[in-house]
Amino acid sequence: VPTGVRGELYTGGDGVARGYLGNPSGTEGRFLPDPFDATPGATMYRTGDVACWRADGTIEFFGRRDRQVKVRGFRIELEEVEDALRSLPAVRDAAVIAARDVSGANALVGYVVPHAPEALEFAAIKQALAERLPAYMIPGVFVSLPALPLTPNGKIDRAALQEPAAAIAGAGEGAPRSQLEAQLHAIWERVLGRSGIGVHDNFFDIGGHSLLAVRLFAQIERVLGVRLPVSALFLAPDIAQLARRLQKEGFASPWSSLVAIQPEGRRRPLFMVPGIGGNVLCYGELARLLGTDQPFYALQARGLDERERPFERIEPMATHYVAEILRVQPHGPYRIGGTCFGGLVAYEMARQLRQAGETTEMLFLLEAWPPPKPRPVVDALRTRSHQLRYFASAVRRNLAALRQQTFGRALRALLTALGTVGEIARKGVYRGDTATMVLDRVTIANERSLLHYRLQPHDVPLRSAIAAGRVFAGTDTRTQWRLLAPDDFGQVDLPATDSGTMLLPPFVEPLAQWMSREIDALEARNPSGPVQA
Repeated sequence: VPTGVRGELYTGGDGVARGYLGNPSGTEGRFLPDPFDATPGATMYRTGDVACWRADGTIEFFGRRDRQVKVRGFRIELEEVEDALRSLPAVRDAAVIAARDVSGANALVGYVVPHAPEALEFAAIKQALAERLPAYMIPGVFVSLPALPLTPNGKIDRAALQEPAAAIAGAGEGAPRSQLEAQLHAIWERVLGRSGIGVHDNFFDIGGHSLLAVRLFAQIERVLGVRLPVSALFLAPDIAQLARRLQKEGFASPWSSLVAIQPEGRRRPLFMVPGIGGNVLCYGELARLLGTDQPFYALQARGLDERERPFERIEPMATHYVAEILRVQPHGPYRIGGTCFGGLVAYEMARQLRQAGETTEMLFLLEAWPPPKPRPVVDALRTRSHQLRYFASAVRRNLAALRQQTFGRALRALLTALGTVGEIARKGVYRGDTATMVLDRVTIANERSLLHYRLQPHDVPLRSAIAAGRVFAGTDTRTQWRLLAPDDFGQVDLPATDSGTMLLPPFVEPLAQWMSREIDALEARNPSGPVQA
């Protein structure tokens, strides 16, 4: 691999042994022919160490490949997390493993041996780790142990570490205080696959993520008969707050496209439109990194609650979103933006605001592409292929679910599924299971709106963030934004492969830093006072 790129370390030369004694299969896997040595029969040893050449010719060691895990798309060296834990004053020893959560995905679990058990506070540990590690490397679950189990040769016996579900019983703070909190508590423990959750534990801090959030709210709807948008987790991220919200609203959730992810702060609000699926959960980490002084609102797509049909044109969608942001900020100047498809919607919002006599002082486009030229035949085939893909995905998920049911329930579910096939002919989409397929209807509607949208150029200060790691064929039309804002344009290339990874750690961190610098420059020119709704 090139200089500076991580790879696995192999060693060759006179010091390499002939193999493992009495272990021919192990020898075959570790002692390999050396392509860099002309000596007949020369071998090199596969160490399993992850390292890279540095520019000065030295080798930098990163840990063991067999202890490298992948969590939510990011490769993590467990030793790095363990070292960060051991450096904390309250921690005597630590071990970190990757365990499967109830969604089947890897999740980090930290086992901690404290100096003084009575003084151990996991919230403080997480806060201290956040100063040293990116968010995706911080374990979602911690377990306190009197000592780590060891093998006969004194190494940590990771296979003997107790199962997280059993180990964390009683770890949460705050027992349920009402029947509603008890019902929510049971749902949270079932969805997260763990016990000991406290009513004040933040969903995202204890291992929750967007997929589990969808399942959580599907369970709430099934048990309590109330349908809430997944975005409610931003307003009520723990059991106690969610119970209060449900009681206050009488189990009725008024739908609004405007979601206050972080409403506090003295600066002008930032309004962001999500990508093609219309779900605002993607902006959680970005809002956190922009800080508590930056109000952050997102605009979720109509139709996610299945009460109303989604928009199938960008223009009325933008009109609807403009009306929503006027409830928070009646007058400009405005700061808006969007990701991918959402960038086009934000561009149209800025145009409509200008027509209304208002100004947009900054438009952020995150990996957004100008709309393609219309190609009726190709566009129709592409839309149909997406519909077939969603249908196939729904069938696979439903068949998997049927295998987990009794014969009677499976038969009823099968009859229900067969009855929805007609929906394909009428609407061009099969939603399947509500909890996991609700985005499909919105996604296809947004794809249709994209095919009909004709961009109308207008002057607006524009900042474009490009996913530099994206690989594609053809012309890169993202650069066309420069032609649409010649007087005030800026572009930055960020280390991401697409709009989705751009909003995830570690790539969201340079994105937030860039946006912060742009907003700081705005503040220096035009200081903003408190915004009155």
